[in-house]
Amino acid sequence: MASRRVRCPACAVILEIPHGFRGSKVVCSCCQGRFRIPALSDAEIVDLIGHRDKDDTTVAGTSTREITAALVEARQSDAKPGQAQADDKYKPVPAELEGFTLARLDSNGVLFEFPASLLAGTVLRGALPRCCMRCGTKGHLQPHLAIFAHHMTDSASLEVQFVDGPMIDGQDAMNMPIEEVLEKLPSVKRVPSPANLPMPYWICDQCSPSNMVLAQNDIDRDTGAGACRLLLPILWRAEKFVLNLGCDGTAICEEIRKAVQDHPEEPWDSLAGVVQQRLRQWYHPHKAERFVSYTPDRSHGRSEDGVYGVVVSNRRLILNCDRRHYESEKGEPIELSFSMQGGQLRLTTKTPNWTVKNQVVDKAGLERLRRALANENFLTTWH
Repeated sequence: MASRRVRCPACAVILEIPHGFRGSKVVCSCCQGRFRIPALSDAEIVDLIGHRDKDDTTVAGTSTREITAALVEARQSDAKPGQAQADDKYKPVPAELEGFTLARLDSNGVLFEFPASLLAGTVLRGALPRCCMRCGTKGHLQPHLAIFAHHMTDSASLEVQFVDGPMIDGQDAMNMPIEEVLEKLPSVKRVPSPANLPMPYWICDQCSPSNMVLAQNDIDRDTGAGACRLLLPILWRAEKFVLNLGCDGTAICEEIRKAVQDHPEEPWDSLAGVVQQRLRQWYHPHKAERFVSYTPDRSHGRSEDGVYGVVVSNRRLILNCDRRHYESEKGEPIELSFSMQGGQLRLTTKTPNWTVKNQVVDKAGLERLRRALANENFLTTWH
């Protein structure tokens, strides 16, 4: 019989299983942990999130090895001594999320699969984190809708065609309970129920929603039965999503958390996409140079973030202001002083070769600058 490969969620070993076990609950021949085989086929996975030439990849920092599994259906009556203890290693997903599974985790993101019926309630639809899905900021957000189309597709590219009705104001939504937010959002056209119900995700005004949420439905239009898939490309948002679902301590959450720990979010990743693009115009990393922080110049509007300000790397302090560019190497002494003038924080930076006075910064930016210089052991003196 033809087989397919599936990763055990408990020990991360690659298992070969017969196609007949699709959707069944099985026992891992390596760790004896029990889990349900996703209904998603290999061909579908390749179509959705890309193909890898090798299966001996590293997931969540654990090198996997290929094992031919002697899998059996995990009926309670057939359980062997020791299997219960392996299962008790993790909590089960909450009862209201029965069938919610982690189908795949790799460099393309985290792919979830779940019964379409879970979208009828508000728990799953309200669980995507209320922060920008790209940069993580919690301000200046606008809602977008996950669109469960027939094929796995970027939701942002379908929004104009499938969303009929005005979105609520993002700032107003921040003060609303999620149930009220869901009531005020429009439904999705031409998508079978319950996948037509709104499931919001959030993007700030400086980031693009493109390829931040991809979704698919496989629903019988007559009965409403079937499965849905949701792909979140960024690990840290996927972890927050499962925590919001109440899945802390489950095998799903622990596998994602391990991947996050092994591949921590870099400071550069927390910048909005447009800010990254603008910084690249004047910050050009040297070989082996690591970006640490960016503090915007608040004498300019927020819409110009990334054009002016201060970058700290592990080797340099770089300051870009109107028509001038300054740099100081890590070993050079730097004197910084700040004062409050006209309700604004004003920063003066002095090095042996240059001085920039009265640069406007905000409190958060000043704190980031101080922390970055201290953590990277710059020769700084604050006045």
